[in-house]
Amino acid sequence: MKKRKTNKKIHTALAVVQAVERRAIIIAVMLILLLSVLYAYFVISAIVSTVVYKDININISKLHSEIASLETEYIISKNNITGELALAIGLKEITDKTFIKRTTHVGRAE
Repeated sequence: MKKRKTNKKIHTALAVVQAVERRAIIIAVMLILLLSVLYAYFVISAIVSTVVYKDININISKLHSEIASLETEYIISKNNITGELALAIGLKEITDKTFIKRTTHVGRAE
């Protein structure tokens, strides 16, 4: 009889241990799946960020080229303007010049 009670206690203890182990395995599998999904998300985010970064750098390079072209065009146009050209299109020379000095700095941080 004692042997039966001991066997019954052992079987009960084993059943409890197996239930705990089963829960632990299920939790471990769920945790692994969650971490796998998070890993995939972050890898994809890094790839997308890299592609966007390259596109932005290409756009920046194009804008720098456009600015350089506009600056060159401006310098050429500026060098072509002369006093004779100004008089030819109807502008007149100013004899009384007035200069204004601001006392505040509007639009500039200082």
